[in-house]
Amino acid sequence: MKVKEKKQKLKDSEIDLQRRHEQMKKSLEAQIKELEEKRRGLELEISQWEQSNGVSMDELRRRSLERE
Repeated sequence: MKVKEKKQKLKDSEIDLQRRHEQMKKSLEAQIKELEEKRRGLELEISQWEQSNGVSMDELRRRSLERE
């Protein structure tokens, strides 16, 4: 009886771990997707800024390094 109870407890624990693993995996995938969207938005914003100011971020970095 005790062995049967322990086996059931282990099986329940395994199912719970699998469920938590799937939840964490989905959460991580959602976070990755959100970060990728933010990155694309930032890249678009940088591109628009570069076009409106007529200078690239690389050029600004180079100029900044030359002044140091």
